[in-house]
Amino acid sequence: MLLVAKGTLQVCFVLTGERVLTIMEEMKMVKCRTMVMAALVPTLFSVSVPASAGLVFGTSARTQFDGFVATLGDTYESFDGFPGQTNLTTQVPGVTFRTTADGFGFGSFRPPVDLEVNVICSPANPFSSSCGSSETDHLIGGVRAGGITDGQSVYEIVFATGQLRAGLTRTMNTFALTRFFSGTTLLAEHQSTTGEEFVGFLTDALNPITRIEIDGIIHPNATGSIYQVGYSDDLYFGSVAENTGGGGSTPEPATWLLALPALLAMRRKLLT
Repeated sequence: MLLVAKGTLQVCFVLTGERVLTIMEEMKMVKCRTMVMAALVPTLFSVSVPASAGLVFGTSARTQFDGFVATLGDTYESFDGFPGQTNLTTQVPGVTFRTTADGFGFGSFRPPVDLEVNVICSPANPFSSSCGSSETDHLIGGVRAGGITDGQSVYEIVFATGQLRAGLTRTMNTFALTRFFSGTTLLAEHQSTTGEEFVGFLTDALNPITRIEIDGIIHPNATGSIYQVGYSDDLYFGSVAENTGGGGSTPEPATWLLALPALLAMRRKLLT
């Protein structure tokens, strides 16, 4: 292994299984045990973190996720291939769609349910299975117990395995909410800033996205409990890590743990 350092320490050669050699520093022979361990320890439990980790939204975020599809092979689902009023559950590989709260309630109470999610022709035609010729951009929405998809029921998108990125287009108004979870931990919540807006989240392997919850708040001018949940479209998700280091991906913690015994053995040799 060849290590290169900044400053007065120039070069240190380490031979696996042998005593540390020496380095030349201002014409003096100095053991480089400190330099070697300093180089090894910071990378021992490092995890690749995306360059723009966190919540992103808007047209630039959508473009960024399109790039992930092209370069990293992320999944993109438009829902356009499903007929109107399709009961969507597990038809998209690796994803489960589920309505969790009925839109018909009183006050803050919305009856919990365990139902499918419906594909709709358009926000203007959410109840029909016959989509018009111009209604080619299909969306999805939660359903009430009676099967009505009126944009008020809470629903979720659950991933079979944790994802490093996920996002989708939200269609309603500025009272729509989108939440990203890792297990039971809330990673982020976003309230839409426009009537149609893409929102996504990027994370690392320690906090993968396991589900997206689609919700909304009560419109301040509404009569009764009319939640502004709305509809969703253009789902993106991916689990291939970005190469942010320029020289190959960074090994995950489990990989380094496999090498830990050898590193500790090296450390003992360096200190003797």
